[in-house]
Amino acid sequence: MPAYIHHEPRDRRARRLKDARADQSPASRRDQQQTEQIALLRCQLGNSRQERRRLQEQVDAAATVIAVLLAENTALREQAVERSAVIVPLARP
Repeated sequence: MPAYIHHEPRDRRARRLKDARADQSPASRRDQQQTEQIALLRCQLGNSRQERRRLQEQVDAAATVIAVLLAENTALREQAVERSAVIVPLARP
């Protein structure tokens, strides 16, 4: 049992060295870069969604205005047709 206790600190040191080397390995750096890239892409996605919502609100507002103008235009055209259809009798000499 004393041999196990004697080797425990050496095992911990070995694990720390191994972990330190693993953090500097190309695979670890690649994983870190991928994690950073994913975080950046998530941020960009959030910004894009916010911009899409803003633009959708503008499109909805424009569609409402167009619908109102179309209704007014139709009403004015109907009024113009009704006025032009009025027959005014001419006075006979």
